[in-house]
Amino acid sequence: MITPEYNHKHINTSCPECKTDEILYDAFREETYCTHCGLVLKDNTIFHVTQAIHDEEYKVKFIRDLWRKKRKDIK
Repeated sequence: MITPEYNHKHINTSCPECKTDEILYDAFREETYCTHCGLVLKDNTIFHVTQAIHDEEYKVKFIRDLWRKKRKDIK
């Protein structure tokens, strides 16, 4: 979802890539970016560590279940 740029908070800094001062803060995406070149200067999105741990545990369990099924088929 693209929100209109005029609603975003303007930041008083310059872009290290293109050297313009067209920097905005997008509260919807939680990031600060350059409107000229699109470089994301700061990304504040919250990473859900518990979800990542759960996903890894699910992958490990899935692989282990595959090995168990394969061993049963061999016997």
